[in-house]
Amino acid sequence: MTFLDSDDLLMPDAIERMLNIMEAENGEVIVYGPYLRIDQNGNARGRCTRKLYSGYIASHLFQNILVHSCGSMFPKKILQQAGGFDTSLPVCSDYDLWLRLSLQYRFIGLPQPTFKRRRHPGNLSAKSSTKQMVELKVLEDFYYNKGGDKVIPHKAAIKRLSKEQYRVGKCLLKEKKTDEAVRYFRASFQRRPNLKALWMEGVTVLKRLGAK
Repeated sequence: MTFLDSDDLLMPDAIERMLNIMEAENGEVIVYGPYLRIDQNGNARGRCTRKLYSGYIASHLFQNILVHSCGSMFPKKILQQAGGFDTSLPVCSDYDLWLRLSLQYRFIGLPQPTFKRRRHPGNLSAKSSTKQMVELKVLEDFYYNKGGDKVIPHKAAIKRLSKEQYRVGKCLLKEKKTDEAVRYFRASFQRRPNLKALWMEGVTVLKRLGAK
C-alpha cells in the first residue's frame, strides 16, 4: 500500500518502481524514495539531497525524517501488525510509524525521486512550535518507551533530543513566546551542554527584559 497527500504528486513511474522492489524482496520491506520540491503553482524548486539508507535504518531515521507517507510503499499487513498510525498525534504520525517499523523491517531507499512535495504556507509540515513539540515527543517516546534505546547509541540520542529542544525554542522565539523559549533553550543545554542553546537562552532573556 501507498499514500498520497492532498497537495503532493507521485512521479509517473513511482508505483511500478516501488512495486518491482517489493516483489523482488518478497514484500517484507518498506520502499521509499527522495522527492522533488515544487511550489504552490507546481514549479520546480529543487530536489531533496538528503542521503537515503537501506537496511535496518533506525539509527539514521532517528536523526532525520527520511521517509514520508507519500512516495513510499509497504504491505498492508505490516501496517496492521504495527497497530496502524497513532491518530492521537496531530502531526508526525507517519514519523512515529516509521520509527516503530524500523525496529522490525528493512527499508530500501531508491535513488530517483518517487514524488513531488508541494511547499506552501498551509503545509501541515511547516515549522511551528506545536509541530516541533510533537516531533520531540515522538522521538522521546520512541527512545525511552518503544525500544529505541536498544539500537540508538545513548550519546547520539541525547544529542538529537537536545537539538530538537533547541528547535522548539527557536520556533517559540519566532512566535514571540519568550518565556517558553527560554525554558526549551535551557532544557536543551541541560540535556547536552552546547553553546548554541546557552547563547540563545541569554539572548532571549535579554529580549524579554528589554520588552518590560
